[in-house]
Amino acid sequence: MYFLELIYKNDVDAVEKIINSIDLAQVDSVGDNALHIAILKKNVLIVDMLLAKGVNVNHQNKDGKVPLHYVAENNLLEVAKKLLRHGAKLDKEDKFGNQPLWVAVFSAADGDSVKLPLVELYLKHGADKKHKNNAGRSPLDFANQVKFAPLLEVLNKY
Repeated sequence: MYFLELIYKNDVDAVEKIINSIDLAQVDSVGDNALHIAILKKNVLIVDMLLAKGVNVNHQNKDGKVPLHYVAENNLLEVAKKLLRHGAKLDKEDKFGNQPLWVAVFSAADGDSVKLPLVELYLKHGADKKHKNNAGRSPLDFANQVKFAPLLEVLNKY
């Protein structure tokens, strides 16, 4: 747990000193692994260290969220690219049946166009805009409901 606390504190130097001697599979009380936490803290340096050490990019926490869900919640486009290059999967579902694209679309539906490139990246990498969650709704369904034209345009390109 000490290692995870260092990440929570954004202590890059301490993380770098011990990263070779710790178990990257350790998780916190909600099941987040080190990568989840580094993404929540928006610490790209620690994300890079963890990826270099082979952290599990598809680890699901107790709510079923993978790091790509957290990336979408925080609109971290460059981190998303890195995770996808390291084998992150876009078909992992959280406890509500939402895949990372659902989270990205929900986030972008607030009308902030700066969030659209992440939606497009997920679609380019094969995210399913028609995948239904546990409530029977897809990202495309939701986008049609909120009627944010730029979001619909991105979704309809793929």
